[in-house]
Amino acid sequence: EGLIAHSGNRYAGELLERMRNLLSLIGNLSQEAPGRRERSVEEHQAILDAIRAGDADAARRATFAHLDSIEADSLGALEQYTAESASAG
Repeated sequence: EGLIAHSGNRYAGELLERMRNLLSLIGNLSQEAPGRRERSVEEHQAILDAIRAGDADAARRATFAHLDSIEADSLGALEQYTAESASAG
């Protein structure tokens, strides 16, 4: 964020803001999935353990597994929300 603020590139700042908004939406959606918080804690622990062990490859794999997990939960929550909205309308 600091680099972008000092770069003078307003497009990069706008992109960062859009990414931040998207990540916030995804985070809110994923929280609707049962067990999401517990999975996130476990996934973050796996990332931290790999970093502490100095295993960059394991940290990368754990990070991507965490992102895949959030994506799956977010899409599932979105599908559920869409189905509920359609049946209520």
